[in-house]
Amino acid sequence: MPLSQFGCFPPPQVLVGVLDAVGFDRPALVADGVAGAWAIHFSVTHPERVSALVLPNTFAHYVREDDYLCGLPRENLDRFIAGTKKRWGTAALVEAVAPSRMADVRFRAWFARATPFSGGPDLVADVLRASFEDDVRALLPAISVPTLVLHPAR
Repeated sequence: MPLSQFGCFPPPQVLVGVLDAVGFDRPALVADGVAGAWAIHFSVTHPERVSALVLPNTFAHYVREDDYLCGLPRENLDRFIAGTKKRWGTAALVEAVAPSRMADVRFRAWFARATPFSGGPDLVADVLRASFEDDVRALLPAISVPTLVLHPAR
């Protein structure tokens, strides 16, 4: 399921339009986490519009498959999505998305008020699932722009 269906990432023509409007021909795309799949797709389908690709903390696919043993087990993904859905719209979600702000009472209160404006728990669960299940492994050999992949040492 394409992520743009959920409104998380714009269709490629939107980025092309923005780049044209501001007169920026070939930016370096920096895409963290699940946004990396979108940036990989854009750089493959519009290589003339990308000067470089920087992918911190991203993967071409996040879910374990028979041919992809380094992915996240599906059961873990299901638990993560269920937990996020349950905590959506509460300060408890801060622990997952901004752990350094857990002790900040004002931030936690703001976060609890703000999260529902980005969608309800069902939409969020659908977006998360689509983001993690997106698979651009087949596009990797077609990347033709200089690419830097960054991951922390474990």
